[in-house]
Amino acid sequence: MTVGAKFHASRWETALVLGACLCSVTVAVFGPDATLACAAGLACAAGVCVVAAAPHLLPLLLLATAALDGIELRLPALGAVPVARVVGIVCVAGWGLALAGRRATLPPWRASAGGLLFLLFASASTLWASDPLLSRGRFERLAMLGVAYALVISVTCRRSSLILVAQRVWAVGAVSAALSVALAAARVGGLNGSLTPDGRLTGAIGDPNEFALYQVACLPFAVTAYLDADRRRPALLGAAAVLLCVGGALATGSRGGLLALVGVLVMLWALRHKEAGSRGRRAALLVVVCFVVLGGSTALRYARTLNASSGLRSALEQEGRPSLWLIAVRMLSEHPVVGVGLGNALSPGLFLAAQEAAKPPRVFASPQVIHNAYLEVGAELGGVGLAFFSCILPGSIIRLLRRSRQLERRGDEALSRSLTNVAISLAGISVALVFLSEEYSKVLWLFCGLASASAFCRPTLRDASDHRRAGSQHRRRE
Repeated sequence: MTVGAKFHASRWETALVLGACLCSVTVAVFGPDATLACAAGLACAAGVCVVAAAPHLLPLLLLATAALDGIELRLPALGAVPVARVVGIVCVAGWGLALAGRRATLPPWRASAGGLLFLLFASASTLWASDPLLSRGRFERLAMLGVAYALVISVTCRRSSLILVAQRVWAVGAVSAALSVALAAARVGGLNGSLTPDGRLTGAIGDPNEFALYQVACLPFAVTAYLDADRRRPALLGAAAVLLCVGGALATGSRGGLLALVGVLVMLWALRHKEAGSRGRRAALLVVVCFVVLGGSTALRYARTLNASSGLRSALEQEGRPSLWLIAVRMLSEHPVVGVGLGNALSPGLFLAAQEAAKPPRVFASPQVIHNAYLEVGAELGGVGLAFFSCILPGSIIRLLRRSRQLERRGDEALSRSLTNVAISLAGISVALVFLSEEYSKVLWLFCGLASASAFCRPTLRDASDHRRAGSQHRRRE
């Protein structure tokens, strides 16, 4: 270790000791409430310094925060403050300092134009919405997504940053799944936890569908961490991450998450089974065990629903999704260009009028979520918004796969595999959106940011030769 590294480590240790002493003095003089506020301020200041010094960690911090979307901090003077909002402010402040110190750059406009145009169009739909209050309720989330999307592109345009982020996503997914299991265990013990009344895992996000989307998006990176591990300990960590991601997605009981999980596993098998070897067969066995143990309980739950009804058609009518889709199609046909406005698919007047005109099998007394992101975007933003949204995901996946093949031919295996994993995650999310209304999910837009940044990553000759050498050594070990 160099002298500079030792001084850097001792400086952090000194800061931690001084912070602990400050908190202790605050407890003794001002009480626990002031201590909590002091600790929160110190944590935010430390977060700003970390992001300013290492801006490539910003996407991982945002991804980790997406898993805590349902948690709020209760501060004495401010009341309940969402964790996501606090971390967002910290990330923007840290990125601003990194930009001032020339450790970060502005996002290239060509990379961020497509996603930002869609978000701007969705925000502008407030102008023609019949109920502007419903639109304004989502405006803050759209602004946060736009900022996060642009920041991710800004800090991952460099090859090394993109690879570092892609190689650490599996750890974020595993930790979020482990935290959710711990919260669920606390719920079983009588405390507040992360289970719905019918036993579905929601995680700290608070929504089983969004939590399933989160775990499925992290799964390709966990599988790659397991298959590419060169020692026993990283292999065990990768196997644990695979089990946690698969188990977490299955425990949510989300049908969209299950469909995306199957699609991701099929794509991973198609792309990696030839080089996986015995370790790949063990990973497949672990996944099968998870499906049998955790997927069996979900299948039994829906089998009881089917038996309680008078057949498959009655079960589908009781489920309600086909009826909701018919209502969304009716809204789109009545407002084909710009839709009814952001969030106005849940407007009581519009929803009930479309339901009366569509005459679906199941009748709803109040507005319901459409449970299909594409139809919901079409109903709220019309054909223009649906065209924007439908081009973002397939375009990103195709661009990623094409770029990955080019990099593989040039010998940059690390970047190629990272882009392939991002493409598989986006493909799984695209499949899940057929059953889920998560078009404004943080996970979706963070991975779209990684996909947009991939077009500006250029490998060097030295990197390519190093990765060719590492790949040949790995194949000889196998």
